[in-house]
Amino acid sequence: RQVIRLERTSVGSPEKLRMSLDMLEPEAAKQPVVVVTPALAGVTEALVAALAGASAGRLAVEAFVASIRERHLALLSTVSSKAEIARVTSSLERELTTLEAYLREAASARGRDARDRDVLLATGERLAALILTAALRSRGLQARPVHAAEDASDDAVRAGAAGATWVEAA
Repeated sequence: RQVIRLERTSVGSPEKLRMSLDMLEPEAAKQPVVVVTPALAGVTEALVAALAGASAGRLAVEAFVASIRERHLALLSTVSSKAEIARVTSSLERELTTLEAYLREAASARGRDARDRDVLLATGERLAALILTAALRSRGLQARPVHAAEDASDDAVRAGAAGATWVEAA
């Protein structure tokens, strides 16, 4: 399998994501590919700041999660078919519900260990992988999001994606 690593700027706007999809589509038609998916530009930084704010009791958790939801749904709606939007929305909502729970727990001073913090910060990559998956499926490709923690294959190791999310397209 070919491994393609996208840059944050490749998924930050509808135009850039479409350009990335245009590049991925012919590669995926030739052979299976693993696409290492970054978070949308600024999302990881926002998650770091949100975790710090929640831990200090200064974050409006519901409003923060709503802003993350809005940004990802807006991008999803511009690059995916209605059927694919419906197909991934429940997974996207599960990720956001988990994010909200993590942040509420941080706000209540129960804290989390470093591994849990890493899982929280990988939320952006998991959300972006769902969008990329829907966009690839909308173009007729077979794709599925896979989190490295769930499938630590050789492809993940070669891609340096030990804590990232990727999409397989074949």
